[in-house]
Amino acid sequence: MTQICCNLKVLLPATPLRWRGALWALGLGLSLGQVSPAAWCQTVGALSPAVVGDSGTWDPTRRETVGGYLRSQVQSMLAGDEAAVVGAREAVLAPFGTAGVSEAFVRQYAQAVARELAPAVQAESVQVRVNAMILAGRLPDPSALGPVAAGLQDSDAGVRYLAAVALNGLMARGQVDQDQGDRVMELVDRQLAAEDSGFVAAPMFQAMLDAGAFDVLLSSLNKRVSWHVGRAQAGFSPEADALRGLYARLFVGDGTPEQIKQLSRASVRYLWLAARQLEAGNVSDNASHVEIIRVTQTALNSVRERLQSSEPTPPDVLTAITQERWGDIVTIAVRWADLLQAPPTQLTPQELAVNAAPPAEQGQDGQGAGQADTAAATAG
Repeated sequence: MTQICCNLKVLLPATPLRWRGALWALGLGLSLGQVSPAAWCQTVGALSPAVVGDSGTWDPTRRETVGGYLRSQVQSMLAGDEAAVVGAREAVLAPFGTAGVSEAFVRQYAQAVARELAPAVQAESVQVRVNAMILAGRLPDPSALGPVAAGLQDSDAGVRYLAAVALNGLMARGQVDQDQGDRVMELVDRQLAAEDSGFVAAPMFQAMLDAGAFDVLLSSLNKRVSWHVGRAQAGFSPEADALRGLYARLFVGDGTPEQIKQLSRASVRYLWLAARQLEAGNVSDNASHVEIIRVTQTALNSVRERLQSSEPTPPDVLTAITQERWGDIVTIAVRWADLLQAPPTQLTPQELAVNAAPPAEQGQDGQGAGQADTAAATAG
């Protein structure tokens, strides 16, 4: 007997959350996502045991039977209040937990759900779209990538968050092949370039890390430096976690020279920008800025062993952090930038520049690029 009972993995960034809509959707998603296996087994009776236990390939009549059942539930989600939405969602999930369900049914039913879910994914109601992402995250089939990809591009941060969590689940369960993974990682990379919610960015970064998409993740991290220019209040916790995960894999494992170069580039640029924003005095909560300063310092120390330079290693940032001498850390970052122009990284001043993202990449709630932040790390 096959049972699908996967709990949503919750990834919470350490930075304070500023998106009430995201918090509401998360709370709703968690409350609706905790359906017990016993509740799932209380099938509403629209699909008989003979249907769920059938191990053969569906014929047109069977496909229409199942499709009609799913369409009726989706219509209930679209037209109903919260209780109706919950009931329809449980009805869609119930066949997965029915006693005697066959693997063939699970596979074909998951694909049917992904197809019939489209109206809910595009619904006007955020509540309905949240439930659509919960359903997509429960589907044990790569076809779930369709609704998940749509959710990643949703206008609501809570829906995007749950779509990213659903993507993590698909990756963790090995339900996405290489080609599918490459395509969805490209989409995540594009979304991250302008994602204005750290709450959403965290699971997006984690999906890249879990998929082993290190080159794309490094590209995203370097793009996000520009997004952070002029957004001193945004915090760096998602990026710090992603960088920490990369360091553990690339330095301990077999990181390529280009990966080490791009990791060094991201590290020194985040180090400089975080320290520069702290020095400017427009950060209300220092915690995530200090966190990424510590993380990048650790990485740069590891890179130093590979650099072919006789220049002395820049001082450690620990004392400067303790005494809140942020200007000293800016100077340390500039010295690191000078070092990283030596072999084998050989970063150019243009690659080390910290500039504001183009207007099209600025998030809706951003305050734009602050002139004090816009500079090159090599400028001092």
